Amino acid sequence: MYPYTQNTGSLIGVIKAIGSHGVPDKFTTKELPVWGYKSSNDRSVVGVLKFIGFIDSAGNPTQLWKEARTKPQEATADGVRSGYNDLFKTFPNAHQKDGEALTNFFKANTNAR
Repeated sequence: MYPYTQNTGSLIGVIKAIGSHGVPDKFTTKELPVWGYKSSNDRSVVGVLKFIGFIDSAGNPTQLWKEARTKPQEATADGVRSGYNDLFKTFPNAHQKDGEALTNFFKANTNAR
């Protein structure tokens, strides 16, 4: 299953803020309010960060997290390509596809309707 967040702004904000924070021992939903993300809807950001490889299943920051400290766009691109590997196998230029193509992919590969 593909995790998602309705708060894409929070996801982008967390990724951008990685460079201005130290590397935590763990990054879980408990750290979000410390970083200024207090909405219960922000919790889904952690699942996306796991999926794209910024943190492991236990919440430990990965090498990709450390790379995001100085190159957030490159690290995010690498993580997205890795996490959504099936999408990029189908569409090597998935980041340039229109909404309809992406919707069709996810409908065919998930329970989303």
